[in-house]
Amino acid sequence: MRRFAAIALSLLTGFAPATLPGQARAGDFEDCVSVDATVAMTGCTAMIARDVLSGRDLAGVYYNRGTALMRLERTADAIADFDRAIEIDPDSSIFYYNRASAERDLGRDERALADYARVLELDPTYVKAHYNIGNIHRARGDVDQAIAAFTRAIEESPRYLQAHKNRGRAFANRGDFDAAIADLDTAIGLGPGMADLFAERGEIRTDAGQPDRAITDFDHALELDPGYAAALLGRAAAHHALGAADSALADYDRAVELGGAEASALIRDELTRAGIALAPDADYAGAIRPALVGYLGERRS
Repeated sequence: MRRFAAIALSLLTGFAPATLPGQARAGDFEDCVSVDATVAMTGCTAMIARDVLSGRDLAGVYYNRGTALMRLERTADAIADFDRAIEIDPDSSIFYYNRASAERDLGRDERALADYARVLELDPTYVKAHYNIGNIHRARGDVDQAIAAFTRAIEESPRYLQAHKNRGRAFANRGDFDAAIADLDTAIGLGPGMADLFAERGEIRTDAGQPDRAITDFDHALELDPGYAAALLGRAAAHHALGAADSALADYDRAVELGGAEASALIRDELTRAGIALAPDADYAGAIRPALVGYLGERRS
């Protein structure tokens, strides 16, 4: 489930528990803004059932119940509550933002894009709306639109690490490797202890025909996280690009030790792309590794 924007009801609507008459109602308010999703859902439902709230106050209760339902993975019910909140208060950007997140969880990207667009009509500086628009377009292969959206996010928040990372991926998808590496350089400057950033830059450098520099990045990623199977797979591919078959095989073997069936499946997929057909249930030791040895041997130095 995607992360969604949470907000305390008292901040949204301007009222606090003390303004609600009666201990039970104050208690319902406290429950409605609870970090415990089940408690929040129950409290908000009780407030709605009392039928004493209206306007933005009532919209805020539906919104909070919607966020609780999202945390409980009841996405369709959450959307119904966000719909109700928007019907009552159609000018709150956060209502549309969270409904967009819920729509994405259901795979309804067009609806999500429409909601993100409405968010930006209400607040053009809403950074995460720009960012998520970029993610949708990149997933669809709409690289230029993705780059434009990530760029808007970065303009609003220049230190937004994930926007730099994902724009770098989009540049790489477009074959603009210099721009991609520049974005990963910036991301690494913002998060120098994050192994995945070095691995990401390593993959881009391999694709850019810089396998020696890629290996340096993967080495750094593995210094930060010695159990990072994906970095081992990436380094193996870089070794392969250099014709270092033995080093590549050692990294593939270690990746499978750490990553198990998932790593083995990724290697099988790589071999399939190279034209080596293997059964979907092929095991590493008996089928995938022997095929891999032959594949790597073609480039042995």
